[in-house]
Amino acid sequence: MSNLKFGIKKGVALFLRGGSGVGKTTIADALVKKIPFSANIDIDDLRYMIFGGRVASWSELKPFDYQGEYFRQCRLGDKNSFALARNFLEAGFIPLISGLNGGESSETFHLLENPEEIKWYPDSEILQKELPGIKTFQVILDTPPNVLAERLKDKGHNETTIQFILDQRNIFLEAVSKGPIDYFVDTSINDPKTIAEEILDVLNFREYF
Repeated sequence: MSNLKFGIKKGVALFLRGGSGVGKTTIADALVKKIPFSANIDIDDLRYMIFGGRVASWSELKPFDYQGEYFRQCRLGDKNSFALARNFLEAGFIPLISGLNGGESSETFHLLENPEEIKWYPDSEILQKELPGIKTFQVILDTPPNVLAERLKDKGHNETTIQFILDQRNIFLEAVSKGPIDYFVDTSINDPKTIAEEILDVLNFREYF
């Protein structure tokens, strides 16, 4: 008989961060299959709930023409992810939040004016405010530029878009290197299941479930 119990509060959350094409969704899917009573929160899904907005890739509206509104909608996706995480935590589930400040989120959008003035987060102050009393882990996912370019090409992206995402990657990595990172993973080295096991082992994450 399993020792697992429903509704036991876990008090821990895991963030997967990284740019477009590095494998956040794939790794998150592999992790939730290994973590009992976990919840997969994909911020892209939350951002794209907004129809007629300015963050969806299929919109004819360009984010750099509406920077303030683009910021607001990205932040709304982030805040909704925290709200969901709190609800899952209260019910005894471990939230895995993928996409926070990665991909096309507000700070990594490299055409913003004065990007050096943008405050990168999630920093400890914001995490304490949004998830009080919760232990959080931040895992950065990345892959070499040549591998990333091939992945993006396979997804049908053109050269302009690929170069844009590669530029985002550089800005993102430089920024997060200055903050708290619990683990850094090159997703080109192993398959998703192996990477998920590696993350759980390095973070000693099994002690939380």
